[in-house]
Amino acid sequence: MSMFHHSQLVAVHCVIECSNFPDTYKINTRLAFHNATSNSLDEFMQFLEESGSSSVDLYNGNFSLLLDLAPHMAALNVNVWETPKFSITTIYNDTAQHSLPIVINLLSNAFYRLENCTLTTQSSSPPLPQQP
Repeated sequence: MSMFHHSQLVAVHCVIECSNFPDTYKINTRLAFHNATSNSLDEFMQFLEESGSSSVDLYNGNFSLLLDLAPHMAALNVNVWETPKFSITTIYNDTAQHSLPIVINLLSNAFYRLENCTLTTQSSSPPLPQQP
């Protein structure tokens, strides 16, 4: 697994409306989720599912236990949740070729939903061209 850390997100006022994108991996967009804050993140977890995650499973934050919870596209550890500052450590499954763009897309769309914004993002990661 690889790590991606997003240390701060600034709230954005959105007025552009875009349609949601179809799930790329369908049932394989499972996320493991750990809330290390004292805040309730039920709404954010719901928005992750509405943004395209097939499920959001809770785990205790112990990285070594993630192998017992496999398969997941990523694990999200929420460290700080104090508007406008958020800290989420994302550990993604790098054996799934498009996992990081999908996870960034799910996170972005969930944050947009938190802000009652109709804007969505779409990330892609096409494979490198094969040379004969």
